[in-house]
Amino acid sequence: MTNQYGRDTEVCDPVLIATGTLPKRAIWNQMNLRPYVTHAYADGHRSWFYDSFIFCEGTWYDRETGEVRVLGNASGGQLPATKADWIAFMDHIFSPAHDLSQLDAVIGKWKETLGEPPMRHKVILNLCLPAKDGRGTPNACSWKKFDFGEIDGVDMDFSKVEHRIAATKWYVDELVRRYEEQGYTNFDLAGLYWVEESLYSNEEIVSEINDYIHSKGLRSYWIPYWANNDQYAIHWGDRYHFDMAWRQPNYAFYNADGSLPNKAQLVACIKSCKTY
Repeated sequence: MTNQYGRDTEVCDPVLIATGTLPKRAIWNQMNLRPYVTHAYADGHRSWFYDSFIFCEGTWYDRETGEVRVLGNASGGQLPATKADWIAFMDHIFSPAHDLSQLDAVIGKWKETLGEPPMRHKVILNLCLPAKDGRGTPNACSWKKFDFGEIDGVDMDFSKVEHRIAATKWYVDELVRRYEEQGYTNFDLAGLYWVEESLYSNEEIVSEINDYIHSKGLRSYWIPYWANNDQYAIHWGDRYHFDMAWRQPNYAFYNADGSLPNKAQLVACIKSCKTY
């Protein structure tokens, strides 16, 4: 769609598909994905629904230990994910039993009934990121060396910016390699999703990583939250080199007394999006 704010030729209506091993996560098989792929109207006919799917996750749940480790910075006291967790997340989304393989299958199935969609389906895949270590500090976390693992034979130390960049570029390479090996037929990889909703921790590496993603012929997507985030959000394009950003109004989150935020918050977010 084209209007005074520009044109996006890759995605039109994306949906967030939160996926992983947390007990609350759905298993994204054909049955669970179908309502996002097609829509049933009151008169019984169907049409295509979302054209793009953002497979994302902020944490990795280790079923053996019960630990929850973050795939992007979250808050104080956090356990940072390791290289093994990043690999486990990729194993998860590329499993033949769910996620991408099942999306490919369900789109193919409905093509038999609905024909080719008006816009070819796209997927946007989660970018796992270096995380600060918050062990032993319930209200704080910091960059430090922990047992993340090796990249190209080098033991990673995330107190060093160059190691954070190296690890993230390795992830991009591995994700793209795995995707290309699969040979999906009913959608294309549009780009990667920056899972952190603010850039207070990984700000130093954002533009370089996004430029690296661009070198792969892909795009970078981001969804910054509303409150106290302007210092990053309004510079999504010029400073941080994202291709597309959606600003969260966070209007749907109830206040402690059960009321919604003031409607002015929603209006302010809309105005900010139009301005920036």
